[in-house]
Amino acid sequence: FFLERTHYNIDYSTYRALHIIIHVEMNGRTNGKQKSIRAKLRAYVVPILLFLALCFTAITTGIGLFITTERQHAHQAVLKEFYTAPPENGQRVPNITNNNATISKNDATIVRTFRTDETYLTMFGAHKVQESLSRLPKWLQDYVEWHAEQRKKPISECKFLIVPCFYGNKCGGTSDRLRPLPYWLLLSKLTERVLIIKWDKPHDLHEFLVPPAGGLDWRSFPEIDERVMYGRRLRHQNKFKLFWAGGAACGHKVALANCTINVTVPRIRDEANEEQFVIISFSGNQPHQSINEGNMLAQQFSYEKEMPLIKQWGYAEMFGDIFRIMFEPVPALAHQINKTMTSLGLREGEYVSAHVRARYPAPDMPLPRDERDKLDKYGGFVFEGILKNYAIKISRNAVRCGNILAPELPVLFVSDSHHVSRHMASREKLKSQNGMELKLVTVNRSEEPLHIDRNDGWPGSKPSDFFSGFEDLLMMGGSKCVSHGIGSFGSFGSGLIGNKCRTIHRKYNGRSVSCPNYRGDRELISTDPMLMNDVMPEYLSLSESSISSLLARIQQVYQFFGML
Repeated sequence: FFLERTHYNIDYSTYRALHIIIHVEMNGRTNGKQKSIRAKLRAYVVPILLFLALCFTAITTGIGLFITTERQHAHQAVLKEFYTAPPENGQRVPNITNNNATISKNDATIVRTFRTDETYLTMFGAHKVQESLSRLPKWLQDYVEWHAEQRKKPISECKFLIVPCFYGNKCGGTSDRLRPLPYWLLLSKLTERVLIIKWDKPHDLHEFLVPPAGGLDWRSFPEIDERVMYGRRLRHQNKFKLFWAGGAACGHKVALANCTINVTVPRIRDEANEEQFVIISFSGNQPHQSINEGNMLAQQFSYEKEMPLIKQWGYAEMFGDIFRIMFEPVPALAHQINKTMTSLGLREGEYVSAHVRARYPAPDMPLPRDERDKLDKYGGFVFEGILKNYAIKISRNAVRCGNILAPELPVLFVSDSHHVSRHMASREKLKSQNGMELKLVTVNRSEEPLHIDRNDGWPGSKPSDFFSGFEDLLMMGGSKCVSHGIGSFGSFGSGLIGNKCRTIHRKYNGRSVSCPNYRGDRELISTDPMLMNDVMPEYLSLSESSISSLLARIQQVYQFFGML
């Protein structure tokens, strides 16, 4: 009635009068008993209800915090625990490589808010530095310690040896650039300079790899970056003092060891004594033999009597430990590796890698030479016809060779063609050496991995565009054994595990080689004790020093009578 007063044409004064009358009448009908009940309700029940509401809120909040905390601890355990039991059928479990599990979207949000272990890798990182350093030769351990002390000093008080890859120069791929590291470290040691690695083609190395905590910090800094003249060849980088290693310094008939000891090191010490920034590089494009000779020279100071022979695209056995004291993947790349290895169910040391460079411009590839060279750097592998048959034949042999090394383990197939990888994962049903069906896994990609040494430097590219290549390398570095072919990319994976378990499934011309074969066998040659005595006598033991001195005297006597 009050709400509809306008409907009944009651004026406001009449409305107010009626309101007062009705209100008084209603209050008059309320007896004392009702007033007493209402008072008691207001005095007791309402506070109790408020108290219960507060208790309920506190309890539910506490339960929520407890569940969140327990969930965090559970994920922390998942991310840190080292699992050894094999997964059950259909079960997705964390692995020892990435310490991560399949996490729901909501849980993943929680994990990301309180920790960064999604980027933790058991095979690379600060936790590997001391272990790897302890296995390296004494001269290299001392250099790493000296290098760290120098990096703490003002830049103006240090001298630097810079290993470059600048746009406008042919540097080779990732493997060709990093394979000479033992030699570059030796040269830095002998010239008493701080080793720096500086790339700008296609991006700086620190966009993909960074030094782990406690390792050797090889990164560049603004004083070097500002000196780089973008697009100019090394010989025209006139803000640096340039030295060539190998043939360009001494001629191609002079062995690199003799050239380094007798020419390169003295020249850097004398001619560049006042130069703070020195660049060192091999001449030519991908000088495989010079790299091998340089790494063999580094091994001369790392073994007492015998050392491994390095051939073709081989790596020094100490390369894996050198890599681990210098590099770990950037967080975004490490997270990508975690995600991939979790999805594939791979754990460090519990799988075999089989690598195929389908695009490598081998003479046996059924394409004209100019097309082979373009295919290697620019991609575009057409997976059909004779090229398809060529790739499948090589890939099957690569997988079989890898399986022979460890028949009980799954095989991770890695290739520079995503078409080949997809075919091997979905179409091939191969039998293992133990008679069981071979478990073959591969990374499912929609595009080819990019080659980092394209001539135009990949203008407009992002560092993440090249992650797939680094992902393949580092995953191979977590395997127990490696089956690789030609080119140094697959050999890189073997180098990361110290060449401890490997086989080579292709000849230099690209043709397949059945396994088992001798191509990956370890071959030893004698070291030259005179070399250590002449260059680093401080690292000789007393007995070795005496023997070396005796040999030196015998050689002097022999030379004396020879002159007579």
